[in-house]
Amino acid sequence: MCDNKLGMKIAVIIPNLNGADIIGDAIYSITNQSTKADIVVVDNASIDNSIEKISAIHADTHIIRNRKNLGFAGGVNVGIRYALKHNYDLIALFNNDAVADKDWLKHLSNRLLNDRKVGIVASKQLHPDGTIDTTGDCYSVWGTPFPRGEGETDNNQYDTEQLQNITSATAGATLYRADLFHEIGLFDERFFAYYEDVDISLRARLVGWGIAYEPKALVQHAVSATSSKLGNFRNYHMLKNTFYLYIKLMPLSLLVKYLPRFIFTLTYKTIGELLKLRIWMILKVWAICLYSLPALVLERHRIQSKRKLKAEDFDKLLYKKLTTKQRQKLPLNLIR
Repeated sequence: MCDNKLGMKIAVIIPNLNGADIIGDAIYSITNQSTKADIVVVDNASIDNSIEKISAIHADTHIIRNRKNLGFAGGVNVGIRYALKHNYDLIALFNNDAVADKDWLKHLSNRLLNDRKVGIVASKQLHPDGTIDTTGDCYSVWGTPFPRGEGETDNNQYDTEQLQNITSATAGATLYRADLFHEIGLFDERFFAYYEDVDISLRARLVGWGIAYEPKALVQHAVSATSSKLGNFRNYHMLKNTFYLYIKLMPLSLLVKYLPRFIFTLTYKTIGELLKLRIWMILKVWAICLYSLPALVLERHRIQSKRKLKAEDFDKLLYKKLTTKQRQKLPLNLIR
């Protein structure tokens, strides 16, 4: 167990799937942090030499091997359970294709310690070319999450104090209080991958936790280095999880208010996939959504019954405009 100047136990959990060629840089950037932490790699049944490489180069890394691929949500939950069992105070999640600045963890942990109301702190994540990957996630009244500032040149435009209270944190380089998991539970494993971080952020918001963006906490992220190898994997889970998010988390008055937009979003996305002849994928998506609906409704009732945030305050967190990508795709008469 390593010591740090904060006097708190910090675990950094790195999920891995066949990341032998990239995870070494991720681990190295964590071992060289100015604020020390223990590293836990959760391997999702890799078939490359990830485990052997980690064991040979980073002997102090604790490795947990899953017998099958549990996805991002299931994988990090294994690591979080380990951290909670061993009484860690703060738990960071870190992508295996990311590299952190040496003071990344210091800035994140200081932000949590300076504000007891904040339960999650997100990083500034940049692409290798220096453009923005994310400065936190937004959730739209159209029912779609998206990374704030994605693809923009980083001119510190999101770094002002007024923009550091965010709706959701991207889990790939984010710090969580252990107390938050004790209160609201872990990641929803039905999501498997994509938007599970938005789900847990909005669940935290609904019970009163704050979520902050720390622009000094810098990370370089090679986006989709794992999922880009998996065909329609991304499209399938994004469409499925768009449905899950809306059903679970929208307060009733807002669910009704924005339902026409949400239906349009689902219809538009479904037609787009059908035009690409991804018929089998769409059938799978809607079959599992309908199958999951009763459980989602029960989960919704549990979440909403504990809600402390008023519907009108939740509404203030929602992004009201169309994103740039949406404007580029839609006919002009639909967005005026």
